[in-house]
Amino acid sequence: MHVAVITPPAALVTASEAKLQAPVFAADDDQRVTALLSVAQSQLERSWIGRAFGAQTLELRLDGLDEREIMLPWPPLRRVLSIVSLSEAGEAQAVDPASYLVFGVGSRCGSVAPVGGRWPSVPRRAEAIRIRFEAGYAADDPALAAPRHAVILIATQLRSLGTQDLSLRSEEVAGIGATTWTVSDAAEKLIRSAVDDLLADYAVWSC
Repeated sequence: MHVAVITPPAALVTASEAKLQAPVFAADDDQRVTALLSVAQSQLERSWIGRAFGAQTLELRLDGLDEREIMLPWPPLRRVLSIVSLSEAGEAQAVDPASYLVFGVGSRCGSVAPVGGRWPSVPRRAEAIRIRFEAGYAADDPALAAPRHAVILIATQLRSLGTQDLSLRSEEVAGIGATTWTVSDAAEKLIRSAVDDLLADYAVWSC
C-alpha cells in the first residue's frame, strides 16, 4: 500500500500569522517561514498523528481489490473522486461509482466497499488500483485551532535546529556587543510535550 499526494495540503498557518503569534519569526524572510511551517505541518500530519488537517487530494495505491471494505488513510475523508485499475499497458479503467459505497465522510474512519459485497475482478499488479480522494478540514473549521498552534510550535523548533538562534529575547550594549538567549534542550522537550497535549484528541492510526 502506498499513498501519493496529488494536491498538497492547504497551509494551516501563513507566514504573517506565524509572525504575529511567534515573535521569533519577526525578522525572518516570509519564504523561509512558509517553508518551516510547511515542513512542520507535514511532520504533524504524516509522522505525528496520521490525520490530514489542510484540505488535500490523496491517492491510495493497492496491488488489488482484496478487501471487501477498503479503509482510506489520513482522515477526515471529504469525498472519493475515483477508483481506477491500471492495465499492464498503463491504461486506466474506471470503476463505476454506482458499484461502490463510501462510508465515514467527515469521520476518523473513511472507507469504500462494493455494492453487493464483491469488487470487480481485476488482475493483481503492483499499485494497479488507484483510489483518489479528498481529505482534510475546511479552512474555517474550529477544530483546526489546536493544530494551527501546534504547527507554529514545531516550526519554531525546526528553526532552532536549523540555525540555533531561536531567540526568546536579546540585549545589545553599544560598543560591547549583543547577547541572545536561545531555546534550551529542556525547552524543546516542553514544546514537543505541548504539541502532544494539543493533538491528543486527533491521533488516528487505525480504525
